[in-house]
Order: sequence, then C-alpha cells, then structure tokens
Amino acid sequence: MTENKQKNSKIIKLIKAFTVAIFVAVNLFLYIPINLYEKGKSDLIFSIETIMPYCLHLGVLVFVLMFLSVLFTPYAVHKLIYALALSLTLLSFFHYSISVYIDFDGYLPQILDFLIWLLVIAISVIAAMSIDKDRAISIICIFLSVAITLSQAISIFLSLSENDFSLEKIGNPDVKQDQNISHKKTDMICWDNLYPISKSNNIFYFCVDRFDEEFAEEAYSKDKHIYDELKGFTWYQDNISDYGHTFPAVTKMLTGVDWNTEENRYSYFKRAYSSKNYLSELYKKGYKINLFTSPYYVFSSKSVPYYVSLGSTETNNIYYNSDGQKKVGKQFISNTLFNCLPSIFRNSFNMVGLTGCNSYAVADELRSSDLKRVYDHIKDGNFKETDQKLFSFIHTDGCHYVQYNSFWHKPIIFKKSITPTVKNSMKVINTYIEAMKKIGVYDNATIIITGDHANPVDDVKPLDGTRLTALFVKTSKDSKSDLKISQKQVCHDNIWPTILESENINLNISTAQSISQVTDADRTRIYKWDTYEPNKKVMDEYTYEIIGKGTSFENWRIVSQKHYDKFLMD
Repeated sequence: MTENKQKNSKIIKLIKAFTVAIFVAVNLFLYIPINLYEKGKSDLIFSIETIMPYCLHLGVLVFVLMFLSVLFTPYAVHKLIYALALSLTLLSFFHYSISVYIDFDGYLPQILDFLIWLLVIAISVIAAMSIDKDRAISIICIFLSVAITLSQAISIFLSLSENDFSLEKIGNPDVKQDQNISHKKTDMICWDNLYPISKSNNIFYFCVDRFDEEFAEEAYSKDKHIYDELKGFTWYQDNISDYGHTFPAVTKMLTGVDWNTEENRYSYFKRAYSSKNYLSELYKKGYKINLFTSPYYVFSSKSVPYYVSLGSTETNNIYYNSDGQKKVGKQFISNTLFNCLPSIFRNSFNMVGLTGCNSYAVADELRSSDLKRVYDHIKDGNFKETDQKLFSFIHTDGCHYVQYNSFWHKPIIFKKSITPTVKNSMKVINTYIEAMKKIGVYDNATIIITGDHANPVDDVKPLDGTRLTALFVKTSKDSKSDLKISQKQVCHDNIWPTILESENINLNISTAQSISQVTDADRTRIYKWDTYEPNKKVMDEYTYEIIGKGTSFENWRIVSQKHYDKFLMD
C-alpha cells in the first residue's frame, strides 16, 4: 500500500471512528432522552437541566469507548464494530420513532420485531465484511450517520432554545390584602409547612388520599372510638368527589377550577391559578397559603402560583439534589433503552412513565406523601403558633394502599386490612386537633377531612358500582357536640363555600351551595371518571350524573363518554 493510500486509509478510519461514536452518543444519550422529556414536559416538576448532566456523562463515556474501539482495532474487527454500531443505532432510532404508534403487545409482534433486527444486522455485517474494498460502503455510512446526527443536533438545539428554564409566576401578583398583614409566601413542600397553627383563624383541609366512604365505615364498624376526637364534626356519608384520580382532583380541590381533559397539565395549572380562585382570594384576605402535598399536583417545572414561594432561592433546582439528578437521569436512560431496543427485551428495563420520574427528581427530604413520616414529624407536638391567619392543606398517602399496620410496621402480606390506614390517618389528624385544643383555637377552627377521590377499584373500565368519598366537616360554629352523621347529598363543590361561610368571607367565585344550604331533597351531582391505560396510551373519560342518593348505583348514569389517545396525566 502506497504512503498516500495508507494516509487516506487512516483518515477514513479516523472519520469513521468519530462519526459512528458521535452518532451513537448523540442518538442514545441526547436526542432520544430530550425527545422523551419534550413529550411529557408539561407533567414534570423538573426542567431538562436535571437529566442533562447524567446523560452527557454517559454520552461522553460511550463516545470515547466507541471512538477508541474503531480507531485502534484491526481493519476487519473495526469494520464489524462499525457495522454493528451503525445498524444497531439506526434500528434504535427507527424503533423509537415507531414505538409511539405500535404497542408490540404479545409474543408474535415481539418475535417478528426481533427477527427484523436480526435480518438488518446480518445484512449490515455481511455488507461491511465483503463489499467494502473500495470504501464505498464506508462513505455511504459516514454520510448517513453525519446527516442523521446533524438533523438530530439541529432538533436538540431548537428544543433547548425553545426551553425557558425560568419559572413563570402564574396569576396577578398586584393584590391588596384586606388586612395590613405582612406575611411571607408559602415555602412549598417542606416539613416546616406541618407545624404552624394560627392564634386567630385556622382552616385545616386534610386530604387523606383515596379516602373511600367504605373504608371510613369499615374502620368505624371495627372500632367505634376511631372518630371520638371529632367533636363538632358532621360525617357526610353520601359525598361525591369531582374526579376519580389524584390528578386533577387535588388542583380542583385547591382552586375550584375544573380540568379540561383536552389540556395538558401545565396549561391546566396556568388557567387554574391565573383565574380568580379560592387560594388567591384567601391570600388577599390575609391568609398564608400553607400547602403540604406532592409538588406534582400543584405546579410544573414552568410555573407556580404568584403567592407561593419555592424557598430561599426561587429556582426549580430546589426540588432535587444531586442524588435526585442521578436517579432521574438513570431512569431516562432506562426509558430510552425500553423504547429503542427490540420489544422482546423490554422486561429487562424499568420503564417508568414520565410522570413517575417526578419521584426520582424530588429530593428525599422534600417528599410529603408518606403517612408515617408525616406522623413522625408532628407526634412530639412541636407546633408553632402564629399571629397570621392560616390555610393549611395537608395531603398524605392515607388510604391509597396498606403500607403500615397500627404499630407503623410493614403489614404481613395476607393481613392487609384497610382499617389500620384509616386509624393511622386519624392519628395524624387527631394530633392537630389536640394541638389546637391545647392552644385554645379548636372551637373557632374550620376543619375539613376528606379524600381526593374514592377507591378506583379498576382503572381501566367504566364504574361497576358507587364511588363515594368520605367527608367530615367542622365549621367555626361547631365545636361541642359529638360526631353527627348526615345523609345529605353533598359533593366536593360544596366544600369551599362551606369554608368561606365558616370564616365569614364573601366571595363571588362559584354558584355552588355551602353544605348548610343543601337540603335533604334529591339533587343532581356530577362525577368525572377517567380510565388509565398507560400500556395502550389511551384513556376514556366518563361523565356520570347522579340523581338522588349516591349510595345506590341505580342512580348513576353515564351522560358523556370521550376517547383520548393519551395518558390520563399527559
């Protein structure tokens, strides 16, 4: 081989090593993860900055290994590596592109999918090993990988340039409070939100996740003293929540603004918090808005209500630490491999929906759902008295699943009664009641105990029975009597008017009645039930009209059904 040919051969080998290495790294560790992020951006509480460091580190590592393996191996070996890397990455790219439209459910589609992979790889290897004498295949492959990499780079650049990582404050910040109270905004999703109790006006809104009426009644049948601390409360046993899942139920509970199923999560938040809503109006009245819930249910990576502070540094980085970045970065890579590799290997990777990635991003000390952790923080009674009027929304796992027994130990698998979860939820609430009584503010407090929704039973089908959500209410006018039971036909829309009536606040937000205005006559209530089928990427929304007693399923009828080619939380 002449000196020029050797030189040209080295240059081509260098170009091949660089192009295939950059192609693999960009495709698997930048382009596809960023696309996955973009698809679910409205659902995430973190920005793309969270996953980028981990993806970049892996991408650089793979680039270096791939570059060296092609550059410093014998000609026949590097041809094989090059052919395999190029064909596998191209297959991954196209597999990711079509995975949006094909589910690959069942053995036959997965086997056919795998055979196509084997066929393409075999053709690539044979072509690379036998027809590459004049470098024609190399030039074609270099051109192909460069073209695709450039198009991906442009896509990545446009995606990043369109991302504004600064937080938008939703709503109108130019508000005047009725009272001259200087109060700081809410520090969201931190343990400090558990401790304040006002010396004057307290509104405590306890959201026990999945607090089904059957759960409440089952616990009461087994322990008649479970609700003994609820002096002045009325237990409404025919209550219907607005929705069947935590999203959008919590946001509706907080703001009173209904979700439009056509909206993504970010658009819903923006509309709900920009509208005249109950939280913003309470803030104007001098109440500190004290929220203790999972951040997923109250804001996105792009927006927070104007009356809410994210802490000392108002950046979305406050919600995850370095460990959270690593976890969510790993999960995005796992999601990438799940989408890119042959479907027959999918069980090897932990595919978590983009909404599920929120739990990886949130710093552990800021997570708020675990019932035992909440109890551990408040059981010693380290509550803080404040002169400021207070609205506290405290949302725990509650009855979502049986996580602990009555002694806060993990339950034996065959003894997973729901009753201990109700008792444990009441331990948390009773601790607050005892603290309010000790301070001397219980009589005048407004306290709501309910769930965001009832027990779904089956997420993929229309309802097969009633779905009632437990509701206990004490207004500032009720404090001495024992627990009363009412069969009034009430719903979550009646809660906020009841709170405002209890606090003597007049707001023109909703036409809904307070509970005191609801008569014993039959009435019509609405319930939205959304199926949840992530594997099929579809959902159906059923609107039920309940006329009369909600305790009889004969009174529940579907008045609307809409199909959506998306997840419930997309």
